[in-house]
Amino acid sequence: MNQKPCHTRSFLFNFGGKVVFQKVNLNPKYCAGHSFRYRTAGWGLVQLYFGGIQKGTLSYSHIGHFNQKGALKKETGGTKNGNHTVDEWNWKEIRKYSRKLKYQIHQKMSVKKLGSMGMLNGASKLEKKA
Repeated sequence: MNQKPCHTRSFLFNFGGKVVFQKVNLNPKYCAGHSFRYRTAGWGLVQLYFGGIQKGTLSYSHIGHFNQKGALKKETGGTKNGNHTVDEWNWKEIRKYSRKLKYQIHQKMSVKKLGSMGMLNGASKLEKKA
């Protein structure tokens, strides 16, 4: 059984900054008949990435986001998120949210530990089937 990884991005109004929403055209020949998708961008978005299952192995999930220093480095390197700048974001609030999300998942929602990583119920059930 193979399942592709997926992700979601979080934005709270107290993050400041601007989120860019873009429609991206796809070639249906290479995308199972799909002709478009949407993309969100913004320096301060928090991404929750759920690992998929490939060849019977469940990949790790993780939370990711830029910090101000990393975003500034990308911004000065030519990467753009619309016409919006890194300084528009409230980096303290982004870190605070990210820590709370990680704590909720690892400490409150996990049913067991795999090393230092919390394992959610669905992943635990998959492990038992293997």
